[in-house]
Amino acid sequence: MTVPALRPGWLAGALLVLLHVLGDFAVVSLMRYPTFSAAIYQQYTAAYDTVYAAWLVLGLLALTGLCLWLEARLLRGVYLSRVSVGEGRVRPRHSLGAWAVPAWLLVLAVLALSLLIPIGSILYWLRLGWAALDPESVARALALAGGSAAATALLAALFAFVLAYIGTRYPGWLGRSLERVAYLGYATPPLALALALALAVLTVVPSLYQTWPLLVAAYTLHFMAEAVGPVRSALVRATPRHEEAARLLGAAPFAVLRRVTFPIAVPGLVVGGLLYS
Repeated sequence: MTVPALRPGWLAGALLVLLHVLGDFAVVSLMRYPTFSAAIYQQYTAAYDTVYAAWLVLGLLALTGLCLWLEARLLRGVYLSRVSVGEGRVRPRHSLGAWAVPAWLLVLAVLALSLLIPIGSILYWLRLGWAALDPESVARALALAGGSAAATALLAALFAFVLAYIGTRYPGWLGRSLERVAYLGYATPPLALALALALAVLTVVPSLYQTWPLLVAAYTLHFMAEAVGPVRSALVRATPRHEEAARLLGAAPFAVLRRVTFPIAVPGLVVGGLLYS
């Protein structure tokens, strides 16, 4: 009972991790490990071979399409909605006994690797170059990053809600295809996505080139997939009968969306917003 109920969340998380690893560039470039993104960057900047770089991008997108198809196949036939909200029960606590020490060591190791070591490294670098730090430039960078993150979070949440709603409430091939369009921007290497957007803007609307709206649009296209999975996991557990009951009671479609469907998706939207902000 527990494992099947977690399948949508597991598959969404596994798909995000898989696509991120396939298209990641920063970590693998520092470790000098050959990947798709590193090879694309080298071909474009060092070898000036745009044709070979384009073929690598197409190969990565084909691999991404295969991953999306596999995730859709594994989600087919999953129905987890229920009518009642259920009732919580007090779960008994069990002592770990001899396993308490290894469990605490595992938690502390994850905390150290993910938080303490990076923060310590940053503080060490700041100690070496604190005198050259310009408070004004740091404040401008923080303001730009905060504003871009907030705008991206709002736009990505809106689009993710629409795509997840279509994918869960209209489970046909068209709805599933529209929902998975969001993952293409996440899986596309950032260099290829940036070049494509720059070329399109310079061709159609040159005045938008190197502007803040274009930056937010690029962020939204790239990180929107991080919200689709959590929102879909929330909507797939909510029965459509609540929406049908609201319609039978005379509520307009927009009122049903605002008062019934949207509150169900709020936890997923909050999780997704924290991920891409």
